[in-house]
Amino acid sequence: MKSRFSLPELATAAHNARDLNRISPMHNTLNSPDCTARPASARRRVCASKFTHATCIGAFIGLGTLSSLLLPGCVAADKPATKLGPQPAVSKLSTMFMAAQTPRDSNSNGYLDTCLITVYIFPDNYPRSIQVEGTFELNLIGKGAKVLRTWSLQLPHPQVTSVNAGVGPGYFIKLSVLDDGGSDVMPTQSVDVVLKFIRKNGETVAAEPTSLLLGKSS
Repeated sequence: MKSRFSLPELATAAHNARDLNRISPMHNTLNSPDCTARPASARRRVCASKFTHATCIGAFIGLGTLSSLLLPGCVAADKPATKLGPQPAVSKLSTMFMAAQTPRDSNSNGYLDTCLITVYIFPDNYPRSIQVEGTFELNLIGKGAKVLRTWSLQLPHPQVTSVNAGVGPGYFIKLSVLDDGGSDVMPTQSVDVVLKFIRKNGETVAAEPTSLLLGKSS
């Protein structure tokens, strides 16, 4: 379970716990009325047991403080979870996430040609991803910034499949350099997949490019 506190806050709590254990019990015990009324030598003997007990209490409180920071879910276990409402009307697209699987050799000729791209689109007013009408435009950029392939996939499209995951709905996009009679025979090289989504109303959002290895398979 992820803590809602930052590392600096945890470090401060640990530091305070050590201070409580090492300083506060000793200071408070040796300055109590039972101790200050006695000579120094007797003070140390009489207060020894009290100091040991106070040290244990300080350590317990310190550990309790850290436990409350590290295990916030246990402290607020009775707090009802906030229910996420339905997807609101989208005002603006905010972010698009893209990830690519390792390309495979679909025609068994020794060259990599096909891969699956996973895409999630997020609005600026909702915590989960959404699906909207529009067009995916993809470019495959090779050595020397050469454009190897381009795709324009208007939704719905046979190469695009809907998927629903923990973050919300998304898309699987199947890309192949063999599309439309293309060839997969090329030098082994790292290529970039550049993706943008053009919403039906003209709004555009782009994903961070991702790299693939194409060419001769090992």
